[in-house]
Amino acid sequence: MSPRIPIPILAVALCWGVPWGTECQGQERLDWQTAMTFPRVKTDHLGTTRTNDVVTRLRAEGCPCGCGMKLAQCLVDDPNCTHSPPAAKAVVDAVWATPRLHVLAIADKFDKSIGVDCAADRLLFLGLIEDSVDNRLIEVEEFSERSARWKERMTAEHVLARIGSLKVAPHDSVLFYYSGHGAYTDRAGHLFHMPHGDTKLKRSTVLAALTKHNARLTVLLSDTCYTRWTGKEPGVAARVWNERTRPLMRSLFFESTGVVDVTSSEKDEFSMVYPNRAGSLFTGSLQRVVEANLDKPLTWQAVFQAVRTDTQRQFTHFNPGGVPNGAGVQTTQTPLALQLAQRAPR
Repeated sequence: MSPRIPIPILAVALCWGVPWGTECQGQERLDWQTAMTFPRVKTDHLGTTRTNDVVTRLRAEGCPCGCGMKLAQCLVDDPNCTHSPPAAKAVVDAVWATPRLHVLAIADKFDKSIGVDCAADRLLFLGLIEDSVDNRLIEVEEFSERSARWKERMTAEHVLARIGSLKVAPHDSVLFYYSGHGAYTDRAGHLFHMPHGDTKLKRSTVLAALTKHNARLTVLLSDTCYTRWTGKEPGVAARVWNERTRPLMRSLFFESTGVVDVTSSEKDEFSMVYPNRAGSLFTGSLQRVVEANLDKPLTWQAVFQAVRTDTQRQFTHFNPGGVPNGAGVQTTQTPLALQLAQRAPR
């Protein structure tokens, strides 16, 4: 009677080696035309835009081994090919070397008093970036309340976790924008008000989390009040894909280095919203200044001064008698620059 032992051993051997052109029973074989990851190719350090770029190139470029297959197909169908892994790595390295702008824009859209304005600010700000920077160079980092652990609720912990999850190269730029309630305490400094959990998120903590990525440029912009903390302050159409980076945005985000830390008002000032439409004065001023100067390679210093002047002008226009702020009457709103980046040496 023949022994039965060699049969399962043979089956295991076939599945272990997976000869070219075969697949192991019970295992789903990769489809190189739809797969987003490939054997022997490391892409876990790439963000969404870079990953999409790599996958597109792997599907389009031929393998140098002369097999006639695309790189992606050869990586999947011929595990013994020694040419496809280094060729794929060269693609990954080239994509990694191209500078990207990471944009994380967060708004307290659920607040009953200013939620509509904050949501409008965020959409306006993202549109401003996407309409004037080549979309292939932008990593728009999502922060939704519907997916992933840090996105379940807008808490200080989740915001910091989302910042920490960014996949940033040393030659990239990181841009964080926040629209919502803000205040300060003598001990903690400027604070962002989170709608859930620990409601106080220090501005300094956000900036520290951003700078941990050691990016070429780190930008922190906030449209919030800068008044003493009391627990509560008083009170879009689809876009066309863009493949052009305007001179102003290239100057600000790809030719500058250092840290930009700007908020919408000075200490003991409220940041005001429009009385006749959704949105905030500071973000509206930023939009006007940027759109009026898209073809000028201005510095951060020049843009900030223009935004500051326009914000003050708008405050006076909409609040000619000032605004009671608890310590008297606030007669202006003055954007504050804590740090401004410099033009990188050529």
